[in-house]
Amino acid sequence: MKKLSLSLLSLILLSIIALGMFIDVLFDRYFSTEEIDPLRHQKVLAEQLAFALNEQSSPEEFIQAWQNKSPQNELLLLSEEDLPLPENLWQQLKNGQSLVLETEVGLTIYLWLAQHQQLLAFSPDELINREETPMVNLLLTTGFYLGILLLILLWLLPLVRSLRGLRRNALAYGKGDFSARLAPSRFTYIDDIEHTFNRMAEQIETLIQDNRLISSAVSHDLRTPLARLRFGIDILSETENPEERQKYQEHLSNDIDEMQSLVEALLNYARLEQSLVTVQKEPVDVLNILVNFRDSHPLGVVTIDAAPNTNTTIAGQPTYLKMLLHNILNNALHYGNSKILVQVSRTKEHLDIHIHDDGPGIAEQHRSTLFKPFVRGETQNSPQGFGMGLAIAERIAYWHNGTISIAQSSKLGGAEFIIRLSS
Repeated sequence: MKKLSLSLLSLILLSIIALGMFIDVLFDRYFSTEEIDPLRHQKVLAEQLAFALNEQSSPEEFIQAWQNKSPQNELLLLSEEDLPLPENLWQQLKNGQSLVLETEVGLTIYLWLAQHQQLLAFSPDELINREETPMVNLLLTTGFYLGILLLILLWLLPLVRSLRGLRRNALAYGKGDFSARLAPSRFTYIDDIEHTFNRMAEQIETLIQDNRLISSAVSHDLRTPLARLRFGIDILSETENPEERQKYQEHLSNDIDEMQSLVEALLNYARLEQSLVTVQKEPVDVLNILVNFRDSHPLGVVTIDAAPNTNTTIAGQPTYLKMLLHNILNNALHYGNSKILVQVSRTKEHLDIHIHDDGPGIAEQHRSTLFKPFVRGETQNSPQGFGMGLAIAERIAYWHNGTISIAQSSKLGGAEFIIRLSS
């Protein structure tokens, strides 16, 4: 929302400044009257007319001819009674000064003709009040506000489009389309909200898929030990031999232990989701975790390849990052033959960890499903565990803004797990 607020404030400020400057330039160029003072110009003309009429014997004839030729510039002769003025203004006129009075029509210039004892009233067309100037001001003001409104509407278009997309995907999600996602856009002000929505949608979809898979896996994995328990109890009730009874009791105990292990694996996976939501991150040196794992195995089994002075520290939770790496490494040991190669490299934004093994590899069609709970590799005749290791590793990587992918190893010929963690 910070980006949204800043962009809106910047738009309003810039549009006001830019439109104000544009309208100022437009007004100065086409409508400004500052360069020529029309009143001063007309006063000079009126004084010249008064001087000429004062010297004529019959100024009425000149005024009549003037009115016929230029009716828009009204020229009249008045007596003292026609224009009641205070004494000081009459004194000003009779001293040869002009007097400018404003009426509803416009400005009129008065001059005293001493030879004829009359007033000359000159109302030039240029000084008549017109409606053009108020209309121009109104048009420019309207244009200013319409310009700001247009810019704000242009700014709002990406926001409205993003909000409509958010609403559309939220409705689709509410109707059960859990694959609905917001498409990334360069022109958006709510990218953090869109990213959060997509992340939430992905998490919910994953949880729903996990629940379905776990339900299916539990029903499958519990069916076998339950059947063995029922069969063992039936046989135990019919057996009188103490040695036979002891053997069947041990079988029953093993089946119960297997069921208990399965339930504990389920509970650990469920707890992991809640724990990672509130994970407190701190600087963790990933290379130290890898070196400790290497040193706990026979020499030559695990090899680490990292460039000198490579910064291998990221922000994360030490216990869970160790669990992530150990699960992947133990998986490589379990399915590999005798060697593991770990390559560590860093870019500006990511820390990449490539874990190679010399096992049979993983078929491409099975790679995407191996990170689901209770999914085990197909290469072992008698698989161990419940298939939770990679699922837990993928979940830890997700909550550390990282990813895990699988490829064919070009170094050892087996599987290659690529762990990418955000710096």
